[in-house]
This record gives sequence, structure tokens and C-alpha cells, in this order.
Amino acid sequence: MKVTLWAIQPDVDLNKERLIAQAARVCHTSIGDDDDRLLGKLVEWGHLSPFEHGVWCKGMSGFGESLYRQLWSGGYKYGTDVTMDGYAPPIISMNGRTSIEMVHALPVEDGSFLNFDELSDNEKMVHGALTFYIESISKACANQLVRHRAASYSERSMRYCDVSESGAVYPEGLNDEQNSVLDKAIGDSFAAYSKLLSLGVKKEDARAVLPIGTKTNIVVTMKAQYFKHFLEMRTTKHAQAEIKELAREMLQLAKDENSFFDWRIDN
Repeated sequence: MKVTLWAIQPDVDLNKERLIAQAARVCHTSIGDDDDRLLGKLVEWGHLSPFEHGVWCKGMSGFGESLYRQLWSGGYKYGTDVTMDGYAPPIISMNGRTSIEMVHALPVEDGSFLNFDELSDNEKMVHGALTFYIESISKACANQLVRHRAASYSERSMRYCDVSESGAVYPEGLNDEQNSVLDKAIGDSFAAYSKLLSLGVKKEDARAVLPIGTKTNIVVTMKAQYFKHFLEMRTTKHAQAEIKELAREMLQLAKDENSFFDWRIDN
């Protein structure tokens, strides 16, 4: 596997449109349109999930502060995360999809928006978000990853992408005989997939024969508090080896980028 940390947000200098477009291209391996045109098509098609990878965070004041205090006290916080410290102005964050659905436009970047390092530690946990690009993990591992439903994901689509040459992830610790059996089964599966495609079967149907070890690529964005929970769940002795390796790699990348994530996960 290969894991890349794309962003720690909020970040007013980050080109979030580019980030969202990159995530969308992972789904279809599309390189045809420029970013603005691609994002326009996504909105037109109602395919808004890639917009969840862009996170905006700002402090509220004036009418906005009054409104959010009322909403918060009423237990209503549609689509946003909010922190309030006594009578300090509330801080809110939302992702691009939420912004589009609430106000039909992405937020305008200006000086009122906040950076990650401007937040308190508590605010970093609520509003901070990490975006990773993960390549060449198995579908089995991806299936475990997306069980963490508080995060946002954009995964390579096996409905639209030809995965004939993707290959598969082999479990560690198998002996030669076990690997031989697995290798034959995987080879037969990919041969059947290619044959079905040659017979005119759609990719979304031909994928039925592929093994759960088939390699996939996926973008994941997690708020810091959910990221910590993910690490606690997926680095224990009970976790499956591949996702345990993934979790540890993600944590190390986060630590290397920002000391806030110098967490000790006692597993």
C-alpha cells in the first residue's frame, strides 16, 4: 500500500477546489476536464460526495453568532460542527457538500476563515480534518475502512474503471502451498473478468467474479476526533493486519506533519 497525506484542514491557503477535483478523479480516473469544469459537472449531476473533502472553518459574529447560539441551544446543528467556550464567539466548520446544500454555493475564502493552528486543542479535535489518499489496498481493507461512517470517502469505481491490471493484495504469513492455491484462484478470477468484458458484459456486472483482495484506491477525510477513534479501533491486537498497517501509517504521516497528532495509542 501507499498512503499520502493530502491535507490537514482548516487551511485558508489550501486550494480546496483542486483537492475536491483530485478526489473526484480517483473515482473515475478522469483527467479530461479542468477543475472548475469538473466541479460544475459534479454539481449538475448531483454527485456531491467529493465536496465533503473540502473543510471550511470560521468564527461567527453579529447576527451569525446570535443565530448559531439559538440553533445550538435548541439542539439543532444541521450539517455543521460547532464549539462554544462560555461567551466566546462560536466557531463553526462545514464541508463543501454541506455548504452547497445549505446555501447553494461554496464559501468565499477570505480573512475571516481560520487555520488549523489557530484553534485550541479542543477546537482542533472538533473542526480539524485530515485527508489521506490511499493506494493499492484490498477491497477487504477498504470495506473495513468505510465502516467508520463519520468519515468521507471517494473510492475508485469498479463500475466505471477497468481493473483488469489492478492485481490483488495477498495476506501475509501464508506458506508456499497456501500462496499457490490463492494465486491460482486470483488468476482465474481476473481471467474470467477479462473474458466477460470481451463478451460485452458491463464492468459493473463483470466485477462480480473479482476477489475481495482486488486492489483499490480511496480518498478519506476524517475529523480529528473520528480519526483518533479509528486509530483506537484499528491498531489493537484484534485488528486485521492490513488495516492495522494502514492505521499506523496514517498516524505516522499525521505526526510528521503536525505535532498536535503526536498521540500515543495504547494498543
